[in-house]
Amino acid sequence: MSNVSVGLKYKVSDKNWKISSGVLFSANSIKTNEDLVVSSTGINSSTILPYITIGSSHNKWYYFGNIGYGYMNNDYSDYFKATIEVGYNVIPKGHLMLVLDTRNPVTKEDAFINDNVQWASHLDRQAYNAFGLKANYEFVKDKFGANFSTFGAFGIDNSPLAPTINLGVYTKL
Repeated sequence: MSNVSVGLKYKVSDKNWKISSGVLFSANSIKTNEDLVVSSTGINSSTILPYITIGSSHNKWYYFGNIGYGYMNNDYSDYFKATIEVGYNVIPKGHLMLVLDTRNPVTKEDAFINDNVQWASHLDRQAYNAFGLKANYEFVKDKFGANFSTFGAFGIDNSPLAPTINLGVYTKL
């Protein structure tokens, strides 16, 4: 488990190219115990990530991009975050996507040195470039859906070296 996140997204334009902006807040929800080797369950920082997205579709294809800037507290380094997706509608209400996800630090803060109780997969100055495969299915059109993804990365620095497996559920308000 990691930090708990909640976000809001606002539709700016609903023309041929869809544009939205939003903010994601990840709360510092870790628990530390200096007597244990594994002393935390998340990053020892809260993060505010404002972002903008742009996307479009043509026939069964869709294209999506997301760019944002993560402001972190507790002496953690701020970071630049970007995602690019290309998807294809393989079945009704279902898409298969190829994804490039990248995160790179912008500032060099002191949490990298000062946080000696932090577990190795939650270090400061995390950087990666990850390729992934993602599947999405919308159970109720424009209302409720779920997605599954798996990623492998290169250019990794201070991030876990194992591939990730992700499961998400969403609702559109």
